[in-house]
Amino acid sequence: MAVNLRNRLRHARGIVALSLLALGIAYAEEEAVVTASIHVAKAEVATMHETVSGFGTVEVPIDRMHAYSVAYQASVERVLVTPGQTVHKHDALMILHRTATSELEISHAQTDADFAEKELARLKNLLAQHLATNGEVALAQQAQQNAAAALTSARSRLGANTARTLAAETDGVIAAIAIGPGDVVGADTLLLKIAEGSELRVRVAIEPAELMHIAKDQSVEISLLRPGGETMTGKVEQALRQIDPQTRLAAAWIRINDAADLIPGSAVRARILTAARAVLSVPRSAVLPEGESAHVFVIAAGKAQEREVKTGIDDGQRIEIVDGLKAGEVIAISGNYELEDGMRVNIEADQP
Repeated sequence: MAVNLRNRLRHARGIVALSLLALGIAYAEEEAVVTASIHVAKAEVATMHETVSGFGTVEVPIDRMHAYSVAYQASVERVLVTPGQTVHKHDALMILHRTATSELEISHAQTDADFAEKELARLKNLLAQHLATNGEVALAQQAQQNAAAALTSARSRLGANTARTLAAETDGVIAAIAIGPGDVVGADTLLLKIAEGSELRVRVAIEPAELMHIAKDQSVEISLLRPGGETMTGKVEQALRQIDPQTRLAAAWIRINDAADLIPGSAVRARILTAARAVLSVPRSAVLPEGESAHVFVIAAGKAQEREVKTGIDDGQRIEIVDGLKAGEVIAISGNYELEDGMRVNIEADQP
């Protein structure tokens, strides 16, 4: 009888143990069922542009740059503008004074003109007395005309007054100032440059191998490299078939459609849109890079299926899928970093 009681107890303990084991397995399975919330989109055929990207600066074309100088030696009394300052036509730029050397030049010209005038009068008087020839008078007359022309030129170049206020000849921005107060500058020495801001260009550095893909009038997206920098559009004006010996890069000039708010010297990033073609593509957020490969999560039957893909064009918004997907397949575009192969998913509706 005691033996039967022990057997019944063992049997009861076995049933309890099996029940607990079953509960544990069920609990573990319940724990294993993890659901992720995601947003999805379909892989679809769309037109995408191959692009050539590069960095550059906003510049003023050479034919829109005005250089200022004076035709005589001068000393700089005051500079009235600073680099980057906007000026208008007739605005004062700087105050100059003729130097002693310049004053001596006009004095010599005046002396030579006076002497030539007197010499011509003397020879004419001698001719009247038959003491000079017509040839001598003709030579004196030529010398007098040359001296008078030299005096007129000196007065025109040096001006009537010792001091001169140099004024802007056009609206623009002060691009460079080459001198400072107290400097003595020679004739035709560069004083400053004014850039006409109405027709700015972007000079973009590009890889030499990309030159073959660039053509005149291709569309360009231009982004300012600063916080909150706006994006503008433009057209390729010219691809420069020359490599910079220092950077080992080629360059292209980009014409900006609306350059009113741009400042010369601003740094930009440019994306030149070259060939356009219809390709299978997905939103950029759907593609998860992993080393040298990439993968997406295809959503089917409420589960995520990890799939490796081969990518192509990347325009910053969409990525071409060369291999690994078919048009119409649904892929995760947000929440996909939390997914694992085979994980159940909850597809959330897009916000209206």
